[in-house]
Amino acid sequence: MPKLIKLSLLWTCLLTLLIVPTGCKTGCSRINNTGSAILVGIVTDVDLQVPVGKVSIQIENSATNRIYKSTTDNQGRYKITFEPGYYTLKAKKNGYTSYEKSIIISKGSQQEDFYISKLKEKPCTLEGTVVDEATGKPIGNVTIQVGMNIIRTDAKGYYKLESLLEGEYGIWVTVPGYDALNKTITLTRGINVAKFSLKKMTGDTPVREPEKKRNQEFAVDPTFLDDYICDSVRTVQPNKGTRTYHIISQDRYNKHVKFDEGQNHGEMIQNNAGVFVNLGNGWKEINELDIPSEADDVIKFDIVTILSGFNFQDDDLTITYKGTETMNGYQAKKYTMVSKPSAPAQKKCNLEIWMIDKHERLDINHAITRVRGRTMPEAPDFQIWADVDINFKKIGTGNKIMVPTLPK
Repeated sequence: MPKLIKLSLLWTCLLTLLIVPTGCKTGCSRINNTGSAILVGIVTDVDLQVPVGKVSIQIENSATNRIYKSTTDNQGRYKITFEPGYYTLKAKKNGYTSYEKSIIISKGSQQEDFYISKLKEKPCTLEGTVVDEATGKPIGNVTIQVGMNIIRTDAKGYYKLESLLEGEYGIWVTVPGYDALNKTITLTRGINVAKFSLKKMTGDTPVREPEKKRNQEFAVDPTFLDDYICDSVRTVQPNKGTRTYHIISQDRYNKHVKFDEGQNHGEMIQNNAGVFVNLGNGWKEINELDIPSEADDVIKFDIVTILSGFNFQDDDLTITYKGTETMNGYQAKKYTMVSKPSAPAQKKCNLEIWMIDKHERLDINHAITRVRGRTMPEAPDFQIWADVDINFKKIGTGNKIMVPTLPK
């Protein structure tokens, strides 16, 4: 499912959820409703810096051994009500590291946020032989470096590396008397076989693959925006379906989006109290929300892609400085980011970008305030892309999202 169109399904999911009876499920705060202490918190993935849902939270009273439980919602939030005292907090989720901490809970409400990380699976094996290119005979004692893993071939030129992660690796194959070999391979789950042929040394220096280099001319390091108002108009091509979004972001966990996707339109609020949806018939609370997109996914991919182009040299893109302009009330530098004719299909783009320049507030200096033009395609066949006009306003001004009034 391309990211460009997956948000359309979000609202279909919401409609389905609204007609299905819901109870006290994920992130439920009514599992234990007695006592005079409330513990709330957010669980975050330490590597991706995103909330982790469906984490089992358990706290055990050190004196009475009484146990209270809850589960994080899709925003990584949990809430438990119980009596004050000394407790051990434990958190578990399949595929993640566990978390444990001794805490003292007093009367009232207090917050305990923490991080967990995904367990690293190591499903790949790489094995094969190293031979002389001219004679085909095996070469022993060859050093093979795969990422940070190093091994030597045996007398028959055989090597085997186990417990590797899936992904792309740079490999160096070296032995005295032969030219060093540098290749890039992609490992998939299971057994991967690679045979390397080395050429007798001729005195020529091997050419090393170019590394990704910092773009010193245009490199920027803008703060990730949490507090802003954004209007986004996205026309998905080639079908010319126009979708509009109005996003008010108070902070990382409090967002309000109004959307119009043709057949689907309405608004959604995600805040500390829960998730609320209005599809034209008044506000309703969703107790459990398991959706593929967040409110700002419609802009997130484009911004990340643009920043990568500014920060790292890319032979497929041309970035040109066009001067300064006033945009959305900010003094801004204007740039164009255009793919070269030789660029692969997945990098075809033609964008205008405005970045805030010399702002008195350093935390929003260099932040993007507008993006307009054709974005890079996201679909697997690269035949679907979007023409966008994304405007960031009121950045860092203390925006507040509304609190919906629910029917009694």
